[in-house]
Amino acid sequence: MENKKNIRNLIVYLAIPIILIFILFFVYKNESTEEYKYSQILDYFNKGQVTEFTLNYGTGELKLKLSDDAVTESNNNNNNNNNNNDKKNEIKYFVANPVVFYEDVKPLIAGYNSTHTEEPLKYDIERATETSWIFNIFQYLLFIGIAVSVVIMMRKMSAGLGDAGRQIGFAKAKIKNTEDEKRKTTFADV
Repeated sequence: MENKKNIRNLIVYLAIPIILIFILFFVYKNESTEEYKYSQILDYFNKGQVTEFTLNYGTGELKLKLSDDAVTESNNNNNNNNNNNDKKNEIKYFVANPVVFYEDVKPLIAGYNSTHTEEPLKYDIERATETSWIFNIFQYLLFIGIAVSVVIMMRKMSAGLGDAGRQIGFAKAKIKNTEDEKRKTTFADV
């Protein structure tokens, strides 16, 4: 009966971290998007097919809006005749270094704006977001909570072995000394 209880406790303590890992995986997983190369993104700027973009300096996330010409060209290249122009019109890409990307694109933006004076390229550069102090405290509390639950789990698991607080109590064992028996004095010796 005690063995079944220990197994049940073990399953519960193993299931909780596994469930937490799955929850974190689904929260932080990336959206499935089409993969682009850096050269393809720069090519869109070279051809003047980008109408607006947003660049996040913290995450490196780049959101492009393409002109209708770029969407039809992309559909012709991929032989896609689906009417997914809304999805094809926007591209999401993560640049490795936002500063280098902006320096690469800056002359292309100036060239586009000089030729399209009536409708210049719209762009926004977002600063890196800072994490709040509450989120930082939450991370430490989560770590402390996991550590405390592991300690409690270890104590409960060792409770089946005997006294929970004295697993290694052999240091206090009373050992019978054999030399004491040889030195015993009797009445005959006196």
